[in-house]
Amino acid sequence: MRVVTAAMRKPEPRGPQRGRLSSKGQVVIPKSLRDWAGLRHGDEVAFQAQPDGSIRIERPQPDASPFARFRGAWRDKGITAAAIRAMRRPEMDIPPESDHS
Repeated sequence: MRVVTAAMRKPEPRGPQRGRLSSKGQVVIPKSLRDWAGLRHGDEVAFQAQPDGSIRIERPQPDASPFARFRGAWRDKGITAAAIRAMRRPEMDIPPESDHS
């Protein structure tokens, strides 16, 4: 991931920037804002409704692990790690590595 510091950034665009909503619900972020924010094709953005009726667009912070969103999923259902171990099928167990020296 590329880190953009304030010194590297282009000057903040002046005045309101406008886009248009397509028939598919897509919005094009103006190029001056994309350049300023360092956004490129394929980058993920998050939308957050604000109490004043505006919509905030931000770049989500990447999770440390691709599995982070699954952490605690079973715990929320009241299932313990011991219960999950008990549910494992024997054929799923990985045999210990033998020493071939």
